Amino acid sequence: MKLFNDGYLKANAILFLVTMGFGLTSALLSIYLSEQGISLANIGLIFAVGLLVAGFLRVPLGVLSDCIGRKWLMIFGLLAYPLFSIGIIYSTLVAHYILLDLMLEIMGAIFWTGHSAYLFDAFAKGREGAGLSGRNVVSYLTGAVAPILAGVIATSVGFSKLFMISATISSLAILVALTVKDHNAKKRLCMPVMRQEFRALNRIKHFGWIVFIIAMVDFIMVFWAIFMPIWLLQQGIGLKAIGAILSANIFVGALIQVPLGKAIDKYHVKWIIIPGFLFMWVGSILFFTFQNYLSYAVNRIILGISSDAASWPAVGLLAKFTPTAEHGAATALAFGLATVGRGLASLIGGQLTSAFGIPLVLMGAGFLALFAALALMASGKGKKKGTSVHKLHHWKFINHHIATSNKQ
Repeated sequence: MKLFNDGYLKANAILFLVTMGFGLTSALLSIYLSEQGISLANIGLIFAVGLLVAGFLRVPLGVLSDCIGRKWLMIFGLLAYPLFSIGIIYSTLVAHYILLDLMLEIMGAIFWTGHSAYLFDAFAKGREGAGLSGRNVVSYLTGAVAPILAGVIATSVGFSKLFMISATISSLAILVALTVKDHNAKKRLCMPVMRQEFRALNRIKHFGWIVFIIAMVDFIMVFWAIFMPIWLLQQGIGLKAIGAILSANIFVGALIQVPLGKAIDKYHVKWIIIPGFLFMWVGSILFFTFQNYLSYAVNRIILGISSDAASWPAVGLLAKFTPTAEHGAATALAFGLATVGRGLASLIGGQLTSAFGIPLVLMGAGFLALFAALALMASGKGKKKGTSVHKLHHWKFINHHIATSNKQ
């Protein structure tokens, strides 16, 4: 199979359109909600409800994608993105935003479950590393451009037109998805098949340890994704400048992916993950120490790089230890639990920032990273034989936070 086969090209075209389209809506969404007079507690609630429900749904969706195929999961899930962007324009009550985000997270979970499995199916055998590299270029560069474009458009023509442009771009992804063909060998969806899949997942080496790391990074970074832009706006920083910080963070993240992958191949992953958590802690403290634009940009980049260093080695282990037949179920279970963690962080963060202020809560989230680093230092996991010897194509299993994430 050629590297740039039809399925691979279409998967990346869909990824580009969704990342760009929804990125325009999501990059400054918390700021938009704040400008509508919604309190910090309610902003956290809006993001939390959908994440919690979608997190629990990801597990059966993963099994479903292994059974019925990927195409129709993608098409159905993609409908959420233009509907969400248009719905935001006409929403006036907190309940409206909660229902919209609930729809987005549930259908988004359906889309990303199908798309992730479809992309893995489309990889040319023996060239997975090259396939992931191409996919990561599309994902990161598009994600880096979207926030700064969002800042420019929102400043120039307003949020309503920004959301309409976003909806138009996202809709194009549906047209591409209609042309894809499934390549996986489908299974009959029944209880014996589901039990078989989860028995296989139960045998995945270090699964609990892996999920703890991924979920902890997600939990911490949600605080920053939602509340940092609001705080910057409160300091008098404009939308264009905030978008530039978010774009710079993603762009630098793109540059470190290949060196990070090589480091994961060379070293025991524990000694990459622990420094990652430690620098998340350092970046969160320094962000509020020197209160100027350059400091905000540099320390947000430090947080982004260190969160990658903490999470992607664990994701690489998940790719290494997961059987091909359970790609859908494994990614759904691991990232479903991480999504639940993001929902809890959104809910807790809204309440805490409302009560104690954004700076104190974001620094407190940084101390969770310190706790995680100390816990891993005391643990024997991650340094035994076999936990660092894996191919380069295992180092990046799936992108969750732009999807998801994509709220980071």
